[in-house]
Amino acid sequence: MNGFTVVWRFENFSYYWQKEDGAEINSPEFQVNAITGTKWKLKLFGTTHGFRMEDSIGLCLQREEMDGGPDCLVLDLELAFIISGRSLVYTSERFLNNFRKGDNSDAVYAMKDDVLSQMREAFLPQDVLTVRCRMWELDSPVMEEEQCLVRTIIGIERAFFLGTVENANCLVPGLKKVVHVSSSSTDKLSFFMTIRLTDEGKFFVEIPLRCEYLKLFTAKVMILDNFGNWRLCGQSVDWKKSGQTCEFPLNVLFETLVSDKRLYLPKGAMTLKCEISFSVVADPDRVETVDYGFDMCQNIQWMASNNENSNSLHIIPRELEFPGTLKSDLVALYKEGALCDAKLCTETEMFLAHKTVLCARSPVFKTMFTSDMRERADECVNIPDLDDDTVRKMLHFLYTDTLEDLQWDGAKNLYFAADKYGIVSLKQKCSSFLKHNLQTSNCCDLLLLADMHNDADLKAFVLDYIVLQDQQVFLSSEWEMFMKNHVHLAAEAYTMYFKFGKT
Repeated sequence: MNGFTVVWRFENFSYYWQKEDGAEINSPEFQVNAITGTKWKLKLFGTTHGFRMEDSIGLCLQREEMDGGPDCLVLDLELAFIISGRSLVYTSERFLNNFRKGDNSDAVYAMKDDVLSQMREAFLPQDVLTVRCRMWELDSPVMEEEQCLVRTIIGIERAFFLGTVENANCLVPGLKKVVHVSSSSTDKLSFFMTIRLTDEGKFFVEIPLRCEYLKLFTAKVMILDNFGNWRLCGQSVDWKKSGQTCEFPLNVLFETLVSDKRLYLPKGAMTLKCEISFSVVADPDRVETVDYGFDMCQNIQWMASNNENSNSLHIIPRELEFPGTLKSDLVALYKEGALCDAKLCTETEMFLAHKTVLCARSPVFKTMFTSDMRERADECVNIPDLDDDTVRKMLHFLYTDTLEDLQWDGAKNLYFAADKYGIVSLKQKCSSFLKHNLQTSNCCDLLLLADMHNDADLKAFVLDYIVLQDQQVFLSSEWEMFMKNHVHLAAEAYTMYFKFGKT
C-alpha cells in the first residue's frame, strides 16, 4: 500500500488570523489516489466546538463529503507544524483515525503566541505558515509515497517608504524623532513614522495610517547598512484598522549603531525602509493551487524523495547558447585547443587549458600559476585524485558556467573537485543537485561527504532530512552499516532526532 504526504503553504497567514470572530480556513481540496481515490482538505482553526481557543491554533484533516472511496477508512495519520531555519517539526501528533465521509480527524496544536509572536521568524518566514500531513492505511506496508503541495495565498498589497534620520548618532534617550516620508509606491497613502529612543537605548516605532479606503494594515522596518543590504529590524505582530497606529520595538540597539557607526550610520545618518502591507477589501481574493509529484517541491528541504526504486534525478537545466557570445567563443577556443598554455594531468589522460581561465575561475589555480610553485615552472598540474570524467566536467564548467548530464556519483566527485580548487559556484551547484536528489538510500553517503568537507549547510540539510524521514532511514540497511563505521555522525543524527524530531 502507498502512503501520501501533503504540504500546505499558507501565504500571508497572519492577515487571515486577525479575524476577531475566530479564524477557520480550509486548504484547497486534494485527491489521494494511493488511498482509493479519496478527497481531503486540511483545516486550520482557532475554535473548537464553538469555544474560543485563545492560546492555540489547531490543525486537522477533513474528508470530503463526496469522494469515490469506501464509506469508512481507518488511517494511520500524522499532522505537523513545520518551522523554518532548519526545516524541522515544531509539534506533531501521530494517531489512528476512523474516517467516514465528511469526518474531521483529531487535531494537533501550536501555541498561538509562538506562531504570531515569540517564534514568528521560525513559524512565519515572509508570513508563510507551513504544515504537513502524512497518512497511511492501517497495517499496510509503505512501498512508495505520493507527494502533494497545496498553496493558499491571501491577496495583500504592499507599499514601501524610505526615510532618513539625520544625525542619528546624536539622538537623546527619551526624545521623539519624527520622520515624515512620502510614498514612492502609491499616491493614496498619507504616511509618516515616529521613532523614539528609550532611556534603555531601545528604539520604538509608531506608524499611524489614516486612509479610509484601507481595511487593515501592518508594517515592518528595515535598516540599510553600508554594503547596501536591508536588514529587518522590527515588525508589527498585529494587523491594525485604518486610523489606528502600529507600535513595535526595533531589535537594534542605539549602542550597537553607535559602536558600529561606519556600518549603520555613515555620516551620522540612519536610513530606514518601511514596508506597509494592507488590504482594501474586507475579504481579499484568495489564490489556491494544488501540485502533485516531486518536481514542484524541489526547493523544499523536507520534501526530498524517498522512493527507493526511482532512478530519476533532477537535472540542472541547460542554458541556451547563442553564437558569437563570450561563452560560445570560450567554448570554441577550449575545444580547438588553441593557445593553450596549461595541462591538467590525471593518471590516464592529459587535458589542455588556458591559465587565464583557470586563474580567473579558481583561486587555487591562480596561486599555482602566479607563485613559485612547481606548476608554474612545468605548466602541468597533476591531479591523481580526480578521474577523467570529473576533470572534463570541471573544465567544461570553468569555461561555460554550466553543467551537463549530471548524475549522483558525478555530482559528488565534482563537489570534491570544486572544494579542492575553491570553485565556489560549482560547489554550490553540485550541493543544490545533491540536495534535490536526496533519498533514504543515499542520505548516509551525503552526510559523510558534507562532514568530510566541513560543509555546515549541507550537513544540516541532510540531518534535517534524516530527522523528518526517521524510521525510513533508521531501519534501512544503509543506516545499519553507517552506524558501525561512523559512530559520531550517527550519534549527531540521533541527538537531533530526539531533540527536534517526532516522538
